[in-house]
Amino acid sequence: MTELFILRHGETLWNTEQRFQGQADSPLTGEGQMQAHSLARRVAAVRPSVIYTSDLGRAYSTARIIADECGFIPQPDIRLRERNVGILTGLTFDTIRGDHAGIWERYFEADYVIPEGESLNQLLERGQSFLDHVAENHPYQRVAAVSHGAMISTMLRHVLHIPHHAPRNFSLYNCALNMLEYLQGAWRLRVLGDTAHLAAKSGILDEVQ
Repeated sequence: MTELFILRHGETLWNTEQRFQGQADSPLTGEGQMQAHSLARRVAAVRPSVIYTSDLGRAYSTARIIADECGFIPQPDIRLRERNVGILTGLTFDTIRGDHAGIWERYFEADYVIPEGESLNQLLERGQSFLDHVAENHPYQRVAAVSHGAMISTMLRHVLHIPHHAPRNFSLYNCALNMLEYLQGAWRLRVLGDTAHLAAKSGILDEVQ
């Protein structure tokens, strides 16, 4: 089978400020860089044949750390970019809910195009295209891909047949590891939101004991 490890980028400044990043960017924080190094050691252990990445800075910076650990160069792919959130870019969640309530009400409608941005169906088209590319070009290989929260959520919803408007009852933490496997012509989820490589540094294990 083909195995695809889908990885979210490390924590950024705008993540800590609860701002919509979309296809703009903010740098990895010190914590985000440590997350990326922990994830890099985890990914290197499974020996992927290639690492794809969104070309946006936060994802590419994360991918570079992982690729250095694996001994090769990441391959940028614009299909892995975050959703273009248009006029919401850089705004906080509170500002969006307050000043752009009409947009927020329609945000999860499949065909709704955010002003100056894109719809969830457009995002899904990119995600499906990337999944098709991996299935067709990397049979029986392990592939890693660094992307963003909305894109990863959209690909996972597609595989699990969860519609855009349905509540997302799973978490996508920074530098969490998700894994899909392609077998008999279909993708299926095998690992969701694995943060074992981050637990010791973040105190997660202490929180759940």
